[in-house]
Amino acid sequence: MAISRSNDRGFVLIGAIWLLVLAGAVGAALLLRSLAEARTAAAESGALADRIALDGAAESAFASLLFSGPRSTLASGGGTVTIGGQQITLRVSSEATRFDLNEADPLFIDGVLHGLKVSPDERNRIVEALTEARSKNRRMSSQAELRQLLGSSVPLEDAFTLYSGLSKPASGEQPDVLARRLLSPAAEPEPVELRAGTPLRVDASLPRGAHLTVVARLTGLQDDPLAVQRWEHRAVAAAQ
Repeated sequence: MAISRSNDRGFVLIGAIWLLVLAGAVGAALLLRSLAEARTAAAESGALADRIALDGAAESAFASLLFSGPRSTLASGGGTVTIGGQQITLRVSSEATRFDLNEADPLFIDGVLHGLKVSPDERNRIVEALTEARSKNRRMSSQAELRQLLGSSVPLEDAFTLYSGLSKPASGEQPDVLARRLLSPAAEPEPVELRAGTPLRVDASLPRGAHLTVVARLTGLQDDPLAVQRWEHRAVAAAQ
């Protein structure tokens, strides 16, 4: 009987140890899951904070341009603003200096692509796709379609648009501005003209890569001064 009780106590002790091990494993798994969820929540919170800050920066930029006009510090092409403790870089430009791929002649676009040193095969692909779309009266309506057409070999953000409605840069927009931008996308921003009908682009960016592009047309109407055509958040490579 004494041996039986000793064996029983041994089994109870082994069972208790296994329960402790199991409880520890479950606790560790729950802790790791909680940490992962906390990291995800922190990342989502940070991304939301970035979006809110960029939205605020873009709205502040348009408000400055509308209320101060040429006296705005941003009318010279850009600047910086601090929102929520984050410094945001702003770039202001006229969309009317960019070629509208829904309006420009495909052969003219081919010439621009040639100037941008796009390969002949890639130029042919783009021009053929544009020509086919025109033959079917199909227009591009989103940046996703624009990027799919142009691919990664074309600096579309500085050369092309869907929002100017112009087959070539506006005559009053200084063609040399466009030429300098195409040849040197990193060049200093140019002053913008603020007049009714002008489509303006505001690019707002954070150092770690979050970016917002807004295109809005100045309507000249007091009650509704802006017609927003594009409001796009995206992530770009952060500066090293």
